[in-house]
Amino acid sequence: MNTRRIIAFLLACMMILTLVPGVFAEEEHTHEWVETVMKKADCEHTGVLKKECECGEVIYELIDLAHEKEERIVEATCTVEASIEVVCILCEKVLETKVIDDENNVPLGHDLVVDKDHEDYKGETCTEGGVAPMKCTRCDYTETQTPSAHGHKWSEDGVHTDAHCDHGAGLEYICTVCGDTKVEEYTEGDKVEEAIGHEFEEEVIAPTCEDEGYTLVTCKNCDYEEKKDTVPADPTAHSSVLDVMLKAPTCTVSGTGKYKCELCEADLGYKVIPAGHTWTEVEGTKTPATCGKDGKVDVICSVCGESEEQVLPALSDKHNFVETATDATCTEPSMIGMICTNCGAVDGELTKVEGGKPLGHDLVVDKDHEDYKGETCTEGGVA
Repeated sequence: MNTRRIIAFLLACMMILTLVPGVFAEEEHTHEWVETVMKKADCEHTGVLKKECECGEVIYELIDLAHEKEERIVEATCTVEASIEVVCILCEKVLETKVIDDENNVPLGHDLVVDKDHEDYKGETCTEGGVAPMKCTRCDYTETQTPSAHGHKWSEDGVHTDAHCDHGAGLEYICTVCGDTKVEEYTEGDKVEEAIGHEFEEEVIAPTCEDEGYTLVTCKNCDYEEKKDTVPADPTAHSSVLDVMLKAPTCTVSGTGKYKCELCEADLGYKVIPAGHTWTEVEGTKTPATCGKDGKVDVICSVCGESEEQVLPALSDKHNFVETATDATCTEPSMIGMICTNCGAVDGELTKVEGGKPLGHDLVVDKDHEDYKGETCTEGGVA
């Protein structure tokens, strides 16, 4: 009986011991790793590390990319503040960007200048605004500004001017920028004089195949002008010019040429070129025409040598004598008398203007003359 109890007790103890962990377990093993680099890492590829323990266990691990880092300052630009970049000096890859936390670290802003070479550029004037294409000197940013007219800058002192077409007598001021003038008219005193008004002339400008026609109104006494009565361009109003000479004319035989419009280049077809002499006046044969009497002159053709006498039509049916003062010459003083405005004929005697004198000769050396010889230190000259 005692033996059974002893055996049961021993079995119970053994069961208890098996239920308590680690009582009979082996001591835990700590690896002692021996590392071997199987593949080196670089900037673009990871490496491989082999780890072995004497117990026989082997593991492999990745080696991170091997950048060589350097911090570099990135200067502020027009739109971005300065910063610090962490860069690999081997592959130049930016690994990290760090903010410079400083209230003075701000973008530079654009440095704009006027691009005067731009096709849209138009400088402002005293009276008109301009168009100013702007470009940044630091980047490719552009914008367009429209500066206003800067206004005239008048001279401080005015100069007296007489009454004219569009202003009375007064003080004239000149703009020091553009040269325009303005007149502040006298309002009191004996210098007051009203504007005399324009003296208009009109010229009708016919339309062409390219341009409209109009009436040009100008003033005889100033530079005033305006256009009125505008009419559309006339597609048939060509300006014919010789394009190709097919057969040159002679003095007696006509020629043929191909013509075009000098304005629009339209083909105007073929035309006959009239024959004709090229007349040259024979020196010493001219009898000038006068009022009421024809003149004459002998001419000779410079091409074929043919000659003839040509009539010079009378200048007018009769003289138009007007009391006129002549200009003084080198040898004669100014004279006054009845002189024909057409042919210069004199009716009666000319009277010397009181106090008038000849101008006298204004001599200069003619260095182009064949006899000219300049004087030297030892010899006289011929002038």
